[in-house]
Amino acid sequence: MISLTMLGIVLGGLTTVMVGMQRGYTRQRETARGEDALRNAELTISTLLRYAGANPRNIASTSASFPRINPFEPPFDSLRVLADITNGANPPVPDADVLDPLEDVLVFARNDTLYVRWQAGAAEAPVAWPVRTLLFQFDSSGTILTTNANVVSMAKRVRVTLEAPKHSRTTELARRESWIYLRNRW
Repeated sequence: MISLTMLGIVLGGLTTVMVGMQRGYTRQRETARGEDALRNAELTISTLLRYAGANPRNIASTSASFPRINPFEPPFDSLRVLADITNGANPPVPDADVLDPLEDVLVFARNDTLYVRWQAGAAEAPVAWPVRTLLFQFDSSGTILTTNANVVSMAKRVRVTLEAPKHSRTTELARRESWIYLRNRW
């Protein structure tokens, strides 16, 4: 009887330790998934923004398809990026339009997922999960731009802010911010 009681106490203690370790592992896995999502989202957005405004054929600025960065109205939580970079040929050759893949891209976050539409008229594709917040802040020579018209014509760099839940047992958010210089806007 004494040995069964002792065995029960030891097994109860082991079970408690194992459950705690499992919860810790799950929490670490969720944290890593959130950080990976932020890294993936940041990489995708920074790559798109670096090509924003590429205009090797000098499409006239009066054209409706003039390559540009076109954020939607404040709070700037979605972004449309246009650039003339390729016509699908190998090697890529600019073709004076923005109809090919990667030339008219829409980025936005909805329901904890970052979506990207890679081509005009195509469906949105989920790129990263979980991404709770996506914000863009546009800057020109140290001045924060607050209107869509100013962003389209004057933005020189963009601060991208991304947030994701750290794990399911807390409301705490992991945050990632980075400045991206728009190399085709000088």
